[in-house]
Amino acid sequence: MPNYPGSLDDDVSLFLAVNNARTRLTSGINISDLTIPVVTTSGFPNQGFVTILTNPDDITEAEAIAYTGVTETSFSGTARGSGGTPVFAHAAGNNVDLTVMAEHHNEIKNAVIALEQIVGISGSHNFVPKDAQGNVLISGTLTVQNLAEFGWTTTSGSQVVTGPGFFETDLDVAQNMVVSGTSSLAGDVDMKSTLTVS
Repeated sequence: MPNYPGSLDDDVSLFLAVNNARTRLTSGINISDLTIPVVTTSGFPNQGFVTILTNPDDITEAEAIAYTGVTETSFSGTARGSGGTPVFAHAAGNNVDLTVMAEHHNEIKNAVIALEQIVGISGSHNFVPKDAQGNVLISGTLTVQNLAEFGWTTTSGSQVVTGPGFFETDLDVAQNMVVSGTSSLAGDVDMKSTLTVS
């Protein structure tokens, strides 16, 4: 399951995929073996999924194996038959491939949906847009009901501050700004419309 929105996701929770990762079994494994001996794990993520296809002519004989650790020549911490795939014994020399499992895809899908539910759709304003320099962009009305402290501020819509407003640097307002409490302006003020302080 994705961590978001409770906490941030990472390569562990959403898995890490790489292209063209393949190795081979150095010895056979039976259905109860949990350590997978291979020629090399170089190029594989530290945890994820591999698939061993015992019969290249029958995809139904592919076993997916989740692993949580690696050595130079083995996958460990495994869960055999991941994603509901059947568990098979496999012979030395069988290919062991990194595969993108349905579980892998679905973890990413769930994370994207969770993010969309927090951010919302276009126009929902569930987040604060910023420009490339990190400045907050306000395109509509900003209403502050208590203390308002601002650095450099630019707004293309109206601002309403019903508590004290402290502007430490420049203030650039394209429309009306109303401050009904105490205001302190320490920088330049560029008003393209009306500033009302009451």
